[in-house]
Amino acid sequence: MVVLLLGAIAGGWWYLSDVRETALQAAQRHCTAMGVQFLDGSVMPDGVQLIRNRSGALVLLQKFRFEFTTSGDERYCGRTELVGRRVMKMELEPHRFD
Repeated sequence: MVVLLLGAIAGGWWYLSDVRETALQAAQRHCTAMGVQFLDGSVMPDGVQLIRNRSGALVLLQKFRFEFTTSGDERYCGRTELVGRRVMKMELEPHRFD
C-alpha cells in the first residue's frame, strides 16, 4: 500500500514538472514571437482549477505566470494556462514598446 502511494506521488510530481516545462517553453516562444525578452528563465505556478472540457469531462487547468521586459528597465507579467500539455491561453499584460 505504501509503495502504491509513493508511486502515485512520484508519478504526480513527474507529470506536474513536465507540464511546467511545457509552460516554460511556450512562454519563451511566445515572448520571442512578440518581440519581448523573457526574464528569469522560469514560470511560477499561479493556481489550479477543475474545469469541464468540450465533451463535459473534468480536466485540470494549470495556471502559470512569468515576467518579461521590452527595454530591460521595467518588468511586466505574462500568464499562461494549460490543460495537460496543451496551451489554452497565453497573454502578456499591457506594456510599452521602446
